[in-house]
Amino acid sequence: MNSLPLKQTKIIVGGVLVLLLAGFLFFYSDYQATREQAADITGTLAKIQQEYIRTFVAQGRFPRFNQEANLPKSADARFGAIQSAIVMKDQRLFLVIKDRSGATSTLYLTPEMNSEHRFSWFCRSPDLSDLLRDHLFPSCQASTETLSVAQATALQGKPRKRKPQPAESAALDFTLPPAPPQTAPPPTQPCEASPPRELLIYDNGIGIWDFSQDPVLDAFVPMNIQRPNGMAARIGKVLFVLKEGYIWYADTGKQPITLEKSSVWIKAGTRLYSTGQQLIWITPDHQLFVGDVCYPPNIRIIHNTKLRYSSRNNLVSVTLAEGDLHLLSRYGSDWSNRSNLDVYRIKKNGTLVHAFNFRFDGMANNMYRAEPFLLIANGRDGLSIKERTSDLRWMETDAVSALDFVMDAVIKDNTLWVADRSAGLLVYRRRSQQDPWEQIDQREFDFPAFKLRWFEHGVLVSSATNHAWVPHGNQGQRILQPASPVESH
Repeated sequence: MNSLPLKQTKIIVGGVLVLLLAGFLFFYSDYQATREQAADITGTLAKIQQEYIRTFVAQGRFPRFNQEANLPKSADARFGAIQSAIVMKDQRLFLVIKDRSGATSTLYLTPEMNSEHRFSWFCRSPDLSDLLRDHLFPSCQASTETLSVAQATALQGKPRKRKPQPAESAALDFTLPPAPPQTAPPPTQPCEASPPRELLIYDNGIGIWDFSQDPVLDAFVPMNIQRPNGMAARIGKVLFVLKEGYIWYADTGKQPITLEKSSVWIKAGTRLYSTGQQLIWITPDHQLFVGDVCYPPNIRIIHNTKLRYSSRNNLVSVTLAEGDLHLLSRYGSDWSNRSNLDVYRIKKNGTLVHAFNFRFDGMANNMYRAEPFLLIANGRDGLSIKERTSDLRWMETDAVSALDFVMDAVIKDNTLWVADRSAGLLVYRRRSQQDPWEQIDQREFDFPAFKLRWFEHGVLVSSATNHAWVPHGNQGQRILQPASPVESH
């Protein structure tokens, strides 16, 4: 009599277990299918993201239509659950996604590149499904914007069309007179190749020095120097200086050297630099200009941009390193203790493309870059030695304390030279990259050490208008004076 309820109980328990197992298998298979769909959508977005990054690096902006992002035309841009993918002219990515639940969601993804050069999407959607929110877009914001696929397609940018070549006109049935003999074009001296020379600024003029061996003075241009920093640059054999509100130029290959006024007027406080073939000048209100100087007195402006600085930022250094233009700036007040390094790539036509911005702690005075090292001179905080990481960022790996106030530094292999203001030139060496830096030499001068330049045979130590030459090895030092008739050519 008691066996019947026991059998019924076993049957009921077995049935419940079968139902639980069937439910588990159903939900597990549904979960796996949802994960696979999410992985497909994530993979597609990752490929589109790479195309966005590639376009940003190449052109300095994100794509504005499908072909520019290497996507099919909007009518054919379907990738599994993604029913439509359209790049609009405001650089946003328009998506229509139909998930496994059958819900259709419209998404607007805005691309962003932060100061550390990291890419991200900012998501908005008027009808995001719960499934997509739970598995892919948990931080997507609500939006009232609603566009159809046709409307988004109409908002795409358009590629620039090449101008059609003019049709050839019919040949005229008469003979033209012979052309007059062509005269040789005027020499383009600023763009001609010339031996490398360095400009040294003095209180009474500008010295042009040859550092290929021991320093030799090539030429000296007497003039009254009021503001040494960024007042002169050299391209080829032509010297460019800021004077009386204009850019002046002189051919240093001709004697006597005579300054002539160019056609470019500049604001007071402007600073002048050279990138090898182009002239750069930066105004006090952070406007940067790039000029083609091949045909003086005309200087053709080929690029200008507003630097990304606030009124509190002070530009402290402009350096050409590893083929890129580096602009180092810091905040004017001591309490902020923050600095910025902006890197611009120089295109073949002379225009600049902002590559990335690097922010770091410290009141930076100067920088030196030689892959994989980036040296930042941080004054009383010493020298910060950073190295390139695998994800193309810089991370501090070492530091050197200041005796007085670190102004500049140079590194070559396992030797480090530091300009430490009143402490002079400090030389450090290490046996290997794993060993600590050890000071092996110190050179003091009658002037503060502000800037260093490394050459094959020695190091140039400079203040604003004073300069000293320190040969490699323990071979003494000498002051480089402009009035040296024995060494001057």
